Amino acid sequence: MQLFDRADLLIAMTDHEHEWPQLPRKPDLHIVNKVDAHDCSRPNAIAISAITGAGLAAFVNKVRSSLVPDEDFDHPGPWLFDPRLIPESEGCATAPDSRSP
Repeated sequence: MQLFDRADLLIAMTDHEHEWPQLPRKPDLHIVNKVDAHDCSRPNAIAISAITGAGLAAFVNKVRSSLVPDEDFDHPGPWLFDPRLIPESEGCATAPDSRSP
């Protein structure tokens, strides 16, 4: 349960043969798979096909924009999600190395 609560992005996926999965919290994205086999569009869902690739670009863009703000995505430098990854030579303090005595 903690995993679901702490997840940055929760995706529910189904196809034309199944209902939405029961999840402990409301999903951030709804995906309908196998649209190449059946027209199974559902409201507020991204329709994709793993076989034909239909909808995959929209899915990837939605995941990316949900996890990485545009201003960070457009930044020309490297993405550093942990301050310990920034070299001290750039003037930033780093966390102590846990391996040091």
